[in-house]
Amino acid sequence: MWRQVDTGVVPALYAATSPEAEGGAYYGPAGFGELTGGPAPARLPRAATAETARHLWEVSAELSGVHYDAVSHPGR
Repeated sequence: MWRQVDTGVVPALYAATSPEAEGGAYYGPAGFGELTGGPAPARLPRAATAETARHLWEVSAELSGVHYDAVSHPGR
């Protein structure tokens, strides 16, 4: 069970572009089991930990060659 690209990307586009999206929130489908429907706040996957986020950031920086001196988190 998965969504096609044109509908599967909608929650990410909503989170990135909608003025109604809350910064730092996680969005997914609003329907049954978070598998169907339009974008809405969703449960974080169990693997979405601060440690996993740091590791992903480090690997992404290494693979892309793009490094930032400091990262700010407004409102935190």
